[in-house]
Amino acid sequence: MGFFSLGKESRPAQQETVAMAHAAVTRFLEQRQVENFKVYVVLFDHQPIVLIKAQPQKRLRFSNIIE
Repeated sequence: MGFFSLGKESRPAQQETVAMAHAAVTRFLEQRQVENFKVYVVLFDHQPIVLIKAQPQKRLRFSNIIE
């Protein structure tokens, strides 16, 4: 899991939010049989921002991700 904290140590609630977002995105991609991906999650203004790095695949179109 990728979590970058700037400045202060993160609170347990923030770490839990990041972990939940990471798990949800990972599960989403695995269910759609996406191969060779990495998921990075950062918090911005207490909201999780997710970056997905994956090899190009037909089943990984932008319209398929936004559900």
